[in-house]
Amino acid sequence: MPDLSNFQFKFKMVIWFLIICATSPFLAEAKPQVIISVLLDDFGYSSASFNVENPTSVLTPRLDSLAKQGIILRRHYSHTFCSPTRSSFLSGRFPVHVQMDNVQPDSVNAGVPVNMTTLPQKICGEAWVCHAVGKYDTGAATFAHTPEGRGFNSSLIYFSHAIDYFTHKDFSGTPSTGVCGDKLVDLWDSGKPAHSLNGTGYIDDLLLARILSIIQSHNFSSGVGLYIHYTPHVTHDPLQVTKETLSRFNSTTNDESLCLASINVSDTGAVFPGADPTAPLHCRGVYEATVSVADEALGKVEDALRAAGVWDNTVLVLASDNGGQPDLTFGGGNNFPLRGGKGSMFEGGFRTAAFLSGGYLPQQSMGTVSQELVHIADWYQTICVLALGSESAAACSSDRAAALSGLPAVDSVDVWDMLTSSTFRAHLPHASGIALSPSTFITKQWKLITGIVASGTGWSGLVFPNASSNKENIQAMRLNCTVPCLFDLISDKEERYNIAPQNPAIVTSLTQQLEDWKKGFYTNNESAFECDLQGTPMSECPCKVGQETFGGFLGPYAHPL
Repeated sequence: MPDLSNFQFKFKMVIWFLIICATSPFLAEAKPQVIISVLLDDFGYSSASFNVENPTSVLTPRLDSLAKQGIILRRHYSHTFCSPTRSSFLSGRFPVHVQMDNVQPDSVNAGVPVNMTTLPQKICGEAWVCHAVGKYDTGAATFAHTPEGRGFNSSLIYFSHAIDYFTHKDFSGTPSTGVCGDKLVDLWDSGKPAHSLNGTGYIDDLLLARILSIIQSHNFSSGVGLYIHYTPHVTHDPLQVTKETLSRFNSTTNDESLCLASINVSDTGAVFPGADPTAPLHCRGVYEATVSVADEALGKVEDALRAAGVWDNTVLVLASDNGGQPDLTFGGGNNFPLRGGKGSMFEGGFRTAAFLSGGYLPQQSMGTVSQELVHIADWYQTICVLALGSESAAACSSDRAAALSGLPAVDSVDVWDMLTSSTFRAHLPHASGIALSPSTFITKQWKLITGIVASGTGWSGLVFPNASSNKENIQAMRLNCTVPCLFDLISDKEERYNIAPQNPAIVTSLTQQLEDWKKGFYTNNESAFECDLQGTPMSECPCKVGQETFGGFLGPYAHPL
């Protein structure tokens, strides 16, 4: 014991303690109280004003505010279709290591293999309570595939690619539809059919009400964190909105009406119940109305978190599952100035509107724009480490169950420090590149497309669609990349100039990297299941289980052999 007065000794101990806390990442680390991941559906790159330099109108004031008080991500990549992106987020794998196909959700090989450990299985438990609200689209074959089977504590979801916004019946053409003779209702509430909610309202209103209820009922003083995975239905086809919402947008001029083709074959048979299916409809106006639904919903979520006093300890990440749908029969999402859209191998298909926001962000990172390459899979590791602490980084990135099953390892990289720290000097994630698909490879600068005749290769304008638009505007354009195509994404993000002939060495190098990646490609090939109704062929199983077990609702229908 040093020869000091009791006061001096205590004073020095306090100083030493403060120094240790300031310099130790473990003692100084304070975890967020709330983490919300938002995955929008077919949301165009420029459907939100924050991605447009000189917008002709401001349709997304709340999204713009969230983006501008956070970090706008200009190089955020998803897959070019729904299910591969959602499987990538949930599993932390690139789509080429989990699910490369947009498999119908009631197929046994849909979504994420059962033996891949998901993000909620990593973080949910004593320290965090987790909820899934919205479109699921990552498997429905068994109860192990459902949100609760994947680690969520509760859920209000639909399994399919799309449903009717008002009747909640399947709209995605699942195999069950033809066998049943009628569409199954697709709405699932925490492990059971949502009988009490079916038909009670517009689907996105029901989803928002559930999220607000979760926030209002959570005991934030308990020390238990709150994680919500929020996946709205808007802006996916069929483009349906309430009469009140549409009234604010259907006077749009310089527009077209091709979206009626999908709206009128929905279960409701119109843009809203009681609407005249033959009445003039402005499709950009309808799409903008669905965008406004998403914008207003996110604003109400932010307001609820602020009212609960936890916004300053909230992390909110938002992205789209792919680019906007350029096929005007189904949508009208605008990806200006990028080339192509949903389903294409160009930036308009893969590069999505995205941002990181919330009061938990370091002050110096708020109001910034990042040009660094981030993939949807990266939120797995990033959220896991945020929730459990940096000391859990190794545990977050490991997956023993997958390894024992011979499945690909986690690809996800923690991008928090790269995006939020002004002193980040570590090796940049994905510096060597990413295989986005079997035909597409990107690095920070280069994009290789090879072995295909690429479709959907056109560009939209700042105002799209418009009166001169037709279904073939973007979709009909083709580019022959059977001989590799190369683009410089730094100087030519619009992919207007194929510079492969001038850069043979770069083409050769990227082609070889893509071939090396192909050796490890994997897409969910699970097949060893049999129907829960003994003797029922698997081709009829989802429908018959839905009718006989769940009262006309789509739900889990099989079990492992």
